[in-house]
Amino acid sequence: MPLSSPFTDQLSAWSTFGGALGSVLAVAVAGALLLFEMKSRNRERREAEAHQARRVTTMVRAQPVVDSRIANLMVSLTNYSDGPITEIELVGRGRSDECKRREPILRAGESVEMDWQLAESISGEVGHLLPMWFEASALFTDTNGQRWQRRNWEPPTRWPPPAPSRRQRLRWWYNRRKLAARNGRPQLATLRATGLPPCASGSRRCATG
Repeated sequence: MPLSSPFTDQLSAWSTFGGALGSVLAVAVAGALLLFEMKSRNRERREAEAHQARRVTTMVRAQPVVDSRIANLMVSLTNYSDGPITEIELVGRGRSDECKRREPILRAGESVEMDWQLAESISGEVGHLLPMWFEASALFTDTNGQRWQRRNWEPPTRWPPPAPSRRQRLRWWYNRRKLAARNGRPQLATLRATGLPPCASGSRRCATG
């Protein structure tokens, strides 16, 4: 019976390692493909859900300029989809005022407009900047009973917004701790320089006198 040599032992070890590595890579590739497939299906599902909402648009535009000033705006909502939308709340918002209008239903191809008299007129030369200063938003329900929000030319979003995932909550918590630590270092350095103890955790302010 031939004895095994160091070369054959080493070759056998490398073969075993290669087989194990190949198995790990196969599992990793299968997992990556599964994750990609799940994300693709979720994206397709979201696109299908928002099909009607994407065809509902809001717009804010200026009324005729008088004496080089804009005193009135027009806020509009148009339903370009093939079905009706219901429970409509159309809102125009600015820095200091807003206007609202409610409609029970808006059928396919219909529009609703709202005249908005501003609290303070603005220069007629900045009419092209209206979407940056004023917002036309709408809440509505589609034919599937889902509630949506549309703001200017932004994509539609579900309303109310979905609860954040565990990963988003953890990221928010980490960023908050990081920001608090960064903002707390100058205060702690000042307290050490003056010889005063830092405030107790959860206290609103340090005792004085």
